[in-house]
Amino acid sequence: MRVTEMVMMVVVVVSPLLGFPEEAYGSQIKMYWTDMDGNAVGRANLDGSGVETVVSLAQTDQRAMGLAVDVEAGKVYWSDIAGGRLHRANLDGSGAEELSGTSSGHISYVALDVADGKVYWTASYSIRRANMDGSDMEIIVSALQDPRGIDLDLVAGHVYWAEHETGKITRANLNGTDVTTLIMSPIPWTIELDVPGDKMYWTDRQTHRLYRANLNGSSMEEMFWLGTNFSSGQDIALDLPNGKVYYTDHYNNVIRRANFDGSMPEDLVTGVDAYSVLIIPEPATLALLAFGGLLLLRRRRER
Repeated sequence: MRVTEMVMMVVVVVSPLLGFPEEAYGSQIKMYWTDMDGNAVGRANLDGSGVETVVSLAQTDQRAMGLAVDVEAGKVYWSDIAGGRLHRANLDGSGAEELSGTSSGHISYVALDVADGKVYWTASYSIRRANMDGSDMEIIVSALQDPRGIDLDLVAGHVYWAEHETGKITRANLNGTDVTTLIMSPIPWTIELDVPGDKMYWTDRQTHRLYRANLNGSSMEEMFWLGTNFSSGQDIALDLPNGKVYYTDHYNNVIRRANFDGSMPEDLVTGVDAYSVLIIPEPATLALLAFGGLLLLRRRRER
């Protein structure tokens, strides 16, 4: 799961949320997404009600794609595929700014390591990272072929990505060393990690299906069919406690969810060109994440 030490996207992304201010949304869980054609970052309740615009990009030339949230700092990050840079704003939409040091050509998905103050993203031929303000950008893995989805295992210290052109699902250390191909899939697109469950999930644009495997690439299994067109499952987000998968259908402009076996699919938000999605967990989940974060920090100090 993508964690800031917890966050999610549409493209659908679930990311790390550590220290989320409970008073911001009470006990509700929120779904965030990027709307490429609508030039906005949006959010709603998990049942699709209460749709609202968080950040409007209508007066800009941006096209928002990837998405991540730093709940502790109250910031939302997105990638702009038109300008090839990262941007961020406050969760109320104010204070929007371009992270000028992140110029990367074609830029895709985003993941955060809040504990170490780093933002990671996929670009046309590389995996990159920088400080949260965009400074000190570095290319940690190069000579890739169109990497797309990206997620972090902050416990083991790994970055995972899906390489669209080669069919590889790959991981490396957070500094880019020890690059290892784990799985071959026809056209893998987005990837989500369930680190406590030792699982990775990904979508494939050729088969239109959702898959999962162990984090080391073993025990690969097909889960369910996402739809008829290449952009079904453009992104996914995992609601593990409730056994739900959220996924975007970029072609039909809808965000859907279904059970893990594919049953009970339902349209939640329509009329949005959703590329990324994320889910912000309940306070009880955040407490567990905070505890996990303390263990993670302790482990890092002991290294």
